[in-house]
Amino acid sequence: MISEYLQIWNKFSAEKERFISASQNGEGRFWEATERDGFLLLLFVRINSLCDEFMFLVENRRLVSAPIVLRSILEAWLDFHCLLDDASYINDIIGSEAKELKKLYQSYSHNKNSPYFQHLNAEFCAEMLSKINEYSWGNNLNIYEKFKKYDLIDGKQSEGAYRAVYGRLCMDAHGNLSALKLNHLKDNGQAISIKEHSESYLKFLITTAARAGIQSFISLLEDKNYETDYYVTVRDSFV
Repeated sequence: MISEYLQIWNKFSAEKERFISASQNGEGRFWEATERDGFLLLLFVRINSLCDEFMFLVENRRLVSAPIVLRSILEAWLDFHCLLDDASYINDIIGSEAKELKKLYQSYSHNKNSPYFQHLNAEFCAEMLSKINEYSWGNNLNIYEKFKKYDLIDGKQSEGAYRAVYGRLCMDAHGNLSALKLNHLKDNGQAISIKEHSESYLKFLITTAARAGIQSFISLLEDKNYETDYYVTVRDSFV
């Protein structure tokens, strides 16, 4: 089953890459020259690039890092769909970045002797802070609020998706005790670098990633009134 999933994904990925190339050239361009469409394209490309790398990790049984990549896929997927549903969400994306940069530049004065701050100087930080203050900060939604804004699983199940899917992936990213045991401890108590996982666990990982990638493609097509029946069928093959 896992090999079949990978074959389906590889076929979809090739079609997706052709579409991305064709959609940005010629008179029949898919994308309008709007800020929203530009950000949607970038987020879509990021989601599916991460999905391609995720599938490579699974195929080569690099299953320690695969869930961490999957977490990043879901985070980009949420931003994509929040922006798709609400054009003003772009202020959240810009504001979130500006908030973190503001913390960085504000911390320069008491970290200027740190080797990690050698690429900065007082004048540059002051200039950047003045520019950041001009931004609209948006709502700066946390990850749970993003799940509530756009439901991850088909239907109204954002709470379950957040706890059972995203929460599980965060355990892998943070390397807590459960994740350490799952990924690095054999039944006899021996620590190992690479551990084989059950087919059900691999299925959970692959179907979650594939559905996120394909659904983002479907959503793009629907936003421009393109036919999506074929890709809905492809998405639904990951069950």
